[in-house]
Amino acid sequence: MAELFRSVIHGEAGPATASTVICSGTKELAAHLACSESTIYALRRDGVLEDAVVSQIGRRIVYNVERARELANNYLEHTRKYNKP
Repeated sequence: MAELFRSVIHGEAGPATASTVICSGTKELAAHLACSESTIYALRRDGVLEDAVVSQIGRRIVYNVERARELANNYLEHTRKYNKP
């Protein structure tokens, strides 16, 4: 079990997650999504990225990058659609 957590934290994909891109931490997710860390914090605060969290051990959060991108895009499309002046 500890080895599984270590592999998830260090971004090593196992056999079940061979095609899934994961990253650990807000900074790394911001780099993958090409946005700022404050945007990631805002999305996290609004609850948008909850379904993209693979694991959270203490303060270390491991994200599924593809799912996070999908959730963020859906959220931004929805807010732009209804917040037009």
